[in-house]
Amino acid sequence: ILSQKESLMRTYIIRAFLPWLIFLAFADGSVLGLKIATLGGALTLLLFNWRALKEKFLFDWASILFLIMMWAASVEFGQSFLVTYSLLIAYLFLAIISFMSLWLRVPVALQHAKSRVAVQYWNHPLFIGVNHWITVSWGIVFLMAGISVGLFDLGIGSKFLMISIIPVVLLVGGIIFTALFPDHYKKKVIKVGTVAALNDLSGPKMIPIGTMRLIYRTIGKGPLLILLQDSQMNLHHWDPDFIKMLT
Repeated sequence: ILSQKESLMRTYIIRAFLPWLIFLAFADGSVLGLKIATLGGALTLLLFNWRALKEKFLFDWASILFLIMMWAASVEFGQSFLVTYSLLIAYLFLAIISFMSLWLRVPVALQHAKSRVAVQYWNHPLFIGVNHWITVSWGIVFLMAGISVGLFDLGIGSKFLMISIIPVVLLVGGIIFTALFPDHYKKKVIKVGTVAALNDLSGPKMIPIGTMRLIYRTIGKGPLLILLQDSQMNLHHWDPDFIKMLT
């Protein structure tokens, strides 16, 4: 489905969270730490995700507004509640944004994936499914990390374990999941529920038309029947049971 765009798509999804990885690395509950975290996160966002801001991506605009708010807290309010619990607030904010984007049907991962994947794939069920579950996974990562930090704030566990080890393990797990999950999901879905799973489906065939190429596949026997899909669809959009009936 994603062809040569797959690795690039994953890179841009991870890049969406890069400013937050910078923020989380330096936010330590101190005024200086929060200043460094907000400045580093904002600069990273502007440097790597300027296009996302320009295209009004929900996650990136929410991120920049949050960083501005936390910078103001570090400058104007000193050692306030926002500064002391900045790490907890950040994790919970990220979890809320991730799950809210799912509720609004504009998953964080999907928006960023669209910026680097051809438009004809945007409505494909595999493309939507992959990015839906990647967004879910990051929402869970942020929520669990926030719970870990919150438990430490309540006096449970050591700082090294609850603030450093558990959140870092969760974040690394999120990155690994983002890198590996698309291949797993694609193989699983194609295997059990798409036209590509049909046993007698031919491999891709090509007809040159001037400077262009028409790619098609064949299946079954009998009189020729040509199925044409919408310009933003491909063969995976057809119901495999319907195709079986035709053959």
